[in-house]
Amino acid sequence: MSEIKSRYLLFSVDVEPDALHWKGHYRENQTCKNQEDLPLLIELVKKFGVKPTFFITHSMALERSIDRLMEPMLKNNFCEVGAHFHPGETPPFQKSKIKMLDNILSVPDELLNAKFERLFSVLTPRFGSPRSYRAGAWTIDSRTIALLERHGFTIDSSVTPQVSWRLINRPSYLRAPQSAYYLDPFDPCKRGFSKILEIPVSIWSPRQIRGVFGEIFAAVFSMPLESRSGYIVRCIKAMRPYKPLWLRPAIFSIGEMIETAEKILQTENYVHIMCHSNELSVGASPYSKTPEQRDVIVARLKQFFAYARQNGLIPMTLSEYAADSAG
Repeated sequence: MSEIKSRYLLFSVDVEPDALHWKGHYRENQTCKNQEDLPLLIELVKKFGVKPTFFITHSMALERSIDRLMEPMLKNNFCEVGAHFHPGETPPFQKSKIKMLDNILSVPDELLNAKFERLFSVLTPRFGSPRSYRAGAWTIDSRTIALLERHGFTIDSSVTPQVSWRLINRPSYLRAPQSAYYLDPFDPCKRGFSKILEIPVSIWSPRQIRGVFGEIFAAVFSMPLESRSGYIVRCIKAMRPYKPLWLRPAIFSIGEMIETAEKILQTENYVHIMCHSNELSVGASPYSKTPEQRDVIVARLKQFFAYARQNGLIPMTLSEYAADSAG
């Protein structure tokens, strides 16, 4: 009789400023009103016994209400706080290039180091030294991996397997493994010998990449486009024969998420669902412009958590999963 292996439910939340038009990650005109709706999310995870990993940005970490919300959860080992790095909203600022600097790839080395140090120094006294990290806009490079190792991080969750962001001058992760793996210090798409365990969000694609044409095809059609508009975007949406499915309730239906989970669990022992804090606040995200849109996202979270618990998935933070895997 074969042994029944444990399977796990991971849930991560990018706790970041309001960004109705994806412009809230720059320092001008930035607001953090979505913090007021975080208690809704906390009540939800408590109801289902889910243990979230909160990736918190610099500006949100400065909000005292975040401290008050996280303190009892951390004390009772009910959550984990990690770092979420949007350089455009993290000091020090370079006025002449501020519009460019939310893309980590465009930030010069010295400025990148200074911004990362600032984020780390703000998070640590409030929540303890973070061990988990997610890059803003899913953008990680070899410099970031070196910074993570230098500051004692052990987990990253910035890679999006099956997805390319080349259309907006960000990395392609088409060849990245779907399961957890240790990062290559120089190429986050490869398994390697760094000390950083990559735990990707669960993404499944119905189409395998084959050859040069497959790479080009996937580079055009794999990126999420739900919040984007314009003639070119409409053309891509119209021609796209498929899209990778994420465990991301702001974009995908409960049916699509359950399909994704079942595909992933055929080969992996965990599923990893994510959302942004601003998606749960009306008027703070392109995905929750109205109360009805926000309510759909909340309903999908409830339905997915119910599905996961009914199927015996054990809730864990990312650090707990990494420790269990290592053991």
